[in-house]
Amino acid sequence: MSLPTNARQGWLQHLAIQLHHQHLHSASIMETALDIMNEVVSAQFAYLAVFGANNEIEDAYSLGDKYGVFTRGRWGQTLLQRLTQKIQEQYAPVVLNNLQTEPELNQLMLNVHIRQPYSALALPLMCVDVFMGAIVFIHAEPEGFDDALIAELVEAASFTSCALANAREHQRTMEIMSQQIEQERLRRDLSAMIYHDLRGPLHNIAGSLSRLDRFMQNDKSTASSLIRIAASSAQQMMRMIKSLLDIERLESSSFVDLQPVTIEQLLQEAVDMVDTLAYESEQVISLELDEQDLIIEADRDMLLRVVINLLENAIKHTPYSGKITVSAQRSEDGVQVRVTDTGPGIPLHLQQGIFDKYVRLQSNFVRDGYGLGLAFCRLAVEAHGGQIWVENDTNGGAVFAFKLPVAREAVSA
Repeated sequence: MSLPTNARQGWLQHLAIQLHHQHLHSASIMETALDIMNEVVSAQFAYLAVFGANNEIEDAYSLGDKYGVFTRGRWGQTLLQRLTQKIQEQYAPVVLNNLQTEPELNQLMLNVHIRQPYSALALPLMCVDVFMGAIVFIHAEPEGFDDALIAELVEAASFTSCALANAREHQRTMEIMSQQIEQERLRRDLSAMIYHDLRGPLHNIAGSLSRLDRFMQNDKSTASSLIRIAASSAQQMMRMIKSLLDIERLESSSFVDLQPVTIEQLLQEAVDMVDTLAYESEQVISLELDEQDLIIEADRDMLLRVVINLLENAIKHTPYSGKITVSAQRSEDGVQVRVTDTGPGIPLHLQQGIFDKYVRLQSNFVRDGYGLGLAFCRLAVEAHGGQIWVENDTNGGAVFAFKLPVAREAVSA
């Protein structure tokens, strides 16, 4: 059978469109391709097989084999094996115009009382020189495939091969992504367990040091000073572990616990908690507020650690005897908090990625860190619907700022 040129172009175009609509689903591609192609061929039997590793059949789809003559009978299986073997050997169409002229096949046909002089066509499924499988048509008449029809079917097989290759690659990509997602989930679970396990003994250490510090409040000795430093460091480690837990929580899209928070109290508490670190470096931290009773809606504990992290970051990057300023002011759509230091500032090319995990800046004053504090700040601020950024102060030094919405009660007032 051969179609006029316009009809030939029409069904091939229809095939290409329908393959595109199968959304990279291999089974649907196989069924669609074979159904449309056999509408043109009108074969008694049609078969499409996709091969996997070691050229073993990975998936198959057939038409017209109601009684299993071709796929389960010895004659049909021998025919399919011979055709697919030739396809794999020469990667080109294989045509058998009359199966009765094939001695082995004819004898098998006689054994099962088949008298029809079938003809067969096998087409390789090739995409970018990669063998993927075969399409086989068995026609009830001899010489059922002319050159023009074969040329059309070769083109159709090419469309089908590329569609199947894309579907296979998509499936592999999805499997890899699923594995990566599962690995990331396991990593998060393991990290969370480690953080929780660390928190217990560290809490005991911090509590014991705090009690020792209270017992030695009137002691001006070096031991008392060392205990205060150890207690401060233990509290800092506790905040770090909480930040790590919150990073895991925020990255998995957990919600924050919003409640009205007074900015002045929050900032003063943060300054008090890092005062020991600043004292060690002979740095001065000042608090500046444009107005009293600024209120925002926030997860108080989380936001407190945001400010503490920004202050600790400023302390790390500010030279001895430097100055750090914490300020807050109302803006048109929220409250803006700024932490300004007198350090070297942040190079422009580093400002964009400074809030990414494990990014650490180098300076002459910086102490070792793990690049998690600023990443936590970004996640926490964005979870509140706010913005965080860094810029350089006109007088030198860096300014880390974030803006959060004001509380609804404050707006209505």
